[in-house]
Amino acid sequence: MIHLIFYFVHLYVCVCVTTESGQAIFWGPLFPCRDCTTLTLTSTSGLNRSPVPKAAHVRRMTLVRETSFTGNACVLGSTFGFVGSDAWVDQGCSGEFRICYIE
Repeated sequence: MIHLIFYFVHLYVCVCVTTESGQAIFWGPLFPCRDCTTLTLTSTSGLNRSPVPKAAHVRRMTLVRETSFTGNACVLGSTFGFVGSDAWVDQGCSGEFRICYIE
């Protein structure tokens, strides 16, 4: 007989499958792992699109610190954003961005 034990750790659902003797035969996340990273992205004038390391799909991107010198503000969806596993900046937007993704 196999027993399933569910644990909720850091908003992840993890599964531990054990045999009658209590020996674990599988342990891991039920859903793809999620993580965040901080990247510095720079646009001198045009679009700069960069892959996010280890990301299969970016879920969220926020500006941590703006370093633009052109006077153009960094605005989500206008001068910075994400698509698929890439993050992008445009029109002179530069800065440090916190990017959360699914592996």
